[in-house]
Amino acid sequence: MKKLIVGTMLAAICASVFALTLPTGDNVRASDTKMDGDKILEVRIGGEKPANITTPLGVFAAKSGYKVSFYPSGALKHLWVDYADAKILSTPFGDIRVQGDMYFYESGSPAKIGVNAEDDFYKITIGGVEYTAYDGDIYFYDSGSKDSLLPMRVPYKDGDFKFKFEYKNKSGTFTMYPNKNAYSVYEFFPDGTLRGAELKSSPDDPVIVNGSEVYIKGQESIEFFQDGSISYFSPDELIQAEQGGIKFTIPAGNNVWLHKNGKIRAVIGASNINPKSITVGKTQCDLSSADVLLFDENGNLAGYNDGGDTSVFDLYSDGKIKRNLRYDLYASKRFIESFPSNEHPHLSYNESYVYSFFSPAGEEWYVKENGIESYEYGRYKIQSDDFGSYIANVVFEKETPTEYTTFKHDLFGNYILDEYGRPIEDTTKKKFTK
Repeated sequence: MKKLIVGTMLAAICASVFALTLPTGDNVRASDTKMDGDKILEVRIGGEKPANITTPLGVFAAKSGYKVSFYPSGALKHLWVDYADAKILSTPFGDIRVQGDMYFYESGSPAKIGVNAEDDFYKITIGGVEYTAYDGDIYFYDSGSKDSLLPMRVPYKDGDFKFKFEYKNKSGTFTMYPNKNAYSVYEFFPDGTLRGAELKSSPDDPVIVNGSEVYIKGQESIEFFQDGSISYFSPDELIQAEQGGIKFTIPAGNNVWLHKNGKIRAVIGASNINPKSITVGKTQCDLSSADVLLFDENGNLAGYNDGGDTSVFDLYSDGKIKRNLRYDLYASKRFIESFPSNEHPHLSYNESYVYSFFSPAGEEWYVKENGIESYEYGRYKIQSDDFGSYIANVVFEKETPTEYTTFKHDLFGNYILDEYGRPIEDTTKKKFTK
């Protein structure tokens, strides 16, 4: 589709603005517009005064010089609310002072709301639990309705440890201790159940890993499945583990992900791995220098690294390498989900991406950056709206890549997850271009 930038000047009065009716029905003064045919995609507010913009959450002022954007359908997508125009919004979980970014899904459901707390903190109640939150952006799930707010991420911070509270679920009783040095986030499931936060567990409530008790006494990010069982933690003590015919040690302070059945899903920093080689399908996997291990729900080996700091191999069911994941272990300890994010990342966020795929015969095809908005896949190029991190699978025909699929992601590039916290594949096939 062709996008046309239109700038109009009213020479008669020497003003660089003109009257315009927005898809929301609001009449504004505009200095520039971005069009797709006769559809308004973006408007820069003109004139000297803010313009009143009708949003699904009420009327908000858009300051002169700022942009208001729309979906091709005419639904409002984004506007910026200046500090001077901030207003209190009453929500089902509490009153918040809206200032900054306001993003909406095409359904009209809020996607992101910037919040400014004049006294630094504010109280919200989600899932029947009261939380103390902090300035920043609240992200929401797409409820499909403007009348339903489903918080996804809420920032918190406390430099003086002024607040803490206990949180209980099927895994035990946990004490919340906010991060005194940086922003952290409460993560929620759509029903308001806590998905994760920085918590300290009780000595009386161990985590069960493959039938063994493991204690989390320190203040760390802990993540849960929706039923309350633990999906991620960092142990305060050494763990001796055996899974999928492999014995290994998990040192204290390392990162462990669990499947819903309690089996280990992934571990970073594994040591004393024995045996040094294991057969998966018909393929011999060399674990002699590995310190990252991935397992499926049945406890079988599903991936490992070669001892380097930046590479993890994801396996086909017959043991052959399917794809090569690159990650920065020092920038972020969590790499399994590889969530892109904005200011307040998912707890499982890390700067990882798909580096290359292997065809069933073992030929490697690389995903290389080509400019800012596109990636080159060998001599094939993926679509400009996709990125290397989003690629889920590649279809090969006679060792030649022909199509690919991506992981589903939201308006901000965050992966959409299944109940296990794994990115969901969009099975719609897309063709490579040369």
